[in-house]
Amino acid sequence: MKFIKNKNHVKVYILAFTIPFIVALIGLIVGHFAPFGHKLTLIANGSDDYVSYYYNFYDSVKSGKGLFFNNSTGLGFDMTGLFTSKISDPLNLLILLFSKQAIPTVLNLLYLIKVSFAGLAMSIFLLNRPCKLDNDVNTSGKEEKSKAEKKKDIVLGFKDEPKSLLGRFLWGTNWFAVGVSVAYALSITMLTIGMNISFTSAIAILPLVILGIDRIMIGKKPTMFIACFTLSIFFNLHISMMTGLFVLLYFLTRDFESSMDFIVKLRTFVLSGFISVLGGGIIILNTIGSGFFTEDISLTFPIFDYINPLNLVNQLMTKNTLTVYSLYYNYLDIFFGIGFLFFIVLFLFLPNKKTNSKIKNVLLFLFIFLGSSTSTFRHLFNGLYISAGTSVHYGYIIVFLGLLISYEVMSSVSLLKPKQVCIAGFITCAIIISAMLFSTSYDNFSSYIISLEFLFGYFLLTLVYSSKSFTKS
Repeated sequence: MKFIKNKNHVKVYILAFTIPFIVALIGLIVGHFAPFGHKLTLIANGSDDYVSYYYNFYDSVKSGKGLFFNNSTGLGFDMTGLFTSKISDPLNLLILLFSKQAIPTVLNLLYLIKVSFAGLAMSIFLLNRPCKLDNDVNTSGKEEKSKAEKKKDIVLGFKDEPKSLLGRFLWGTNWFAVGVSVAYALSITMLTIGMNISFTSAIAILPLVILGIDRIMIGKKPTMFIACFTLSIFFNLHISMMTGLFVLLYFLTRDFESSMDFIVKLRTFVLSGFISVLGGGIIILNTIGSGFFTEDISLTFPIFDYINPLNLVNQLMTKNTLTVYSLYYNYLDIFFGIGFLFFIVLFLFLPNKKTNSKIKNVLLFLFIFLGSSTSTFRHLFNGLYISAGTSVHYGYIIVFLGLLISYEVMSSVSLLKPKQVCIAGFITCAIIISAMLFSTSYDNFSSYIISLEFLFGYFLLTLVYSSKSFTKS
């Protein structure tokens, strides 16, 4: 395959899969999850009802009644509707290969594999995006001039290739891509809604769906988009509804050469989406026809209300408590929160990106992130899902888009000027202080102080890498 021809890319793929796998495995061991204990990730996520869905499905198939057994008189649903609505991910069929007692172990191990796949999918996306998509501005002349003006070289790291086997393997690795891929796989999204393994695969495949859109934008065949979005529908229809809405916004905010170019690519996009819907038609039709659809989905929007947008910014603060367990119920926080915010501000200063492209990407992020402060927006982007409070099921989209912007900054950090880094740091600091003074969703100031400390660390690292006198080799 084209994706694995580059040896350095293969190393990133291996690390992007292996690191989340090891970290998640340690989490299962330390947390006493099966097979290392008795706990189940579905229950830790709060999805207790899904446990019964897997057991009911297992009993129905093993008893010979299969998916087409209508058990509505006893359980309130037919097995076909249960499967397509709740546990349609084909990987879930693996539970049928083991004993009933082994179901907790199988489900936990599936979670482990799916989280690792999220890292792999993100790395494939980052390393195979078409270069001309980003509307790069040629800055090579400026770089050459800048390098010529430097009087002193200070090399950070090793200059010569390592001699050990491990050192040679790690040599030349794109650590920015590894870091962002691991951040996607191990974001707090994967410790909230993502711990429900009925959702995890559809969340994990999002980067490949977007890569399919990027290929359409450069005139490639839509095969990848069709295949990945169809798979997403099979993995989970609810998540795919949210992904589909984001994909539409992502497509519309790309740059087109002309009105005709927009029409041609829009036609390809719409046709590809239609084919994907047809491909996942069995899942869609069975779900709509089941009782679960009317219980979970509502076309009636809730009464309009809103929360302070700065309360959402609090979800990016460095803290030890997940919001799913806090009074302010959201799925927006990620481990990379403050760096995430800092890099989004820095993105606006990148000299190698066209201004209109930078503005559109940041506005897309802000639209989705801040839009969750209103009940109408939350209901729409939650896939019309009936949910209590201010829960945000599409946090994985915010994480993905923010990490993509962060990766663009990391890849071009040497082009930034120190004063630009300082301005971005000042703006981010002002946002944190504003959230501290004017938001209403905090219990103490410790998370803000810690966040400012983390910001200072990110600021220093970025300042060092943006200064060519420190990074020339």
